[in-house]
Amino acid sequence: MTASKLKIMESTCTIRELLLGINLDQENKLLWMQMLSNKFADDIETSCITLDEVRDCIRQVLAILVRETDEECVYTLLLSLSNMTISEKNSEEFLTLIDSDSHLMEQFEKIMKKFLDHNPQLEIINVDSNVSDDSISMDPWQHLISMVCNLCQVALGRDLIVKSYLKHIVPQVLVYITLKSI
Repeated sequence: MTASKLKIMESTCTIRELLLGINLDQENKLLWMQMLSNKFADDIETSCITLDEVRDCIRQVLAILVRETDEECVYTLLLSLSNMTISEKNSEEFLTLIDSDSHLMEQFEKIMKKFLDHNPQLEIINVDSNVSDDSISMDPWQHLISMVCNLCQVALGRDLIVKSYLKHIVPQVLVYITLKSI
């Protein structure tokens, strides 16, 4: 299917159809991902998205993010999750789902670890998403922090982030401080 035909279909596609497109149409994978992100941005206020669709999206997007290496795809998928978790109801659903499923929790922790291991300062090109110069790339992980902020709207999210903070962030900070003080 051509990109122009996909864009025409965008407004009528369901979340499940968009997820199917991401998984089956590798040639247009990024476009399907962008349409998913737009769907959450557009429909979040109108509540056209069901909790079943939210759950499907969480499961599939986390699974894709764990294995995805293309930075534009990572950026777009994280934007989708950020858009999805704007609503407290969806944030709560996201947290309840990953808290009750050890495999999803493991995937979420892998994504957090990838984020923490990513150091844009070590990249050859400076990272600044506010500049539209093609020579400057965007940080593919910038929307993860927005999603984390969205998740912290609810108590379970704050608890999860504190646990993650103690498990992943503190040890990395201690290593960094130790290396700087030597």
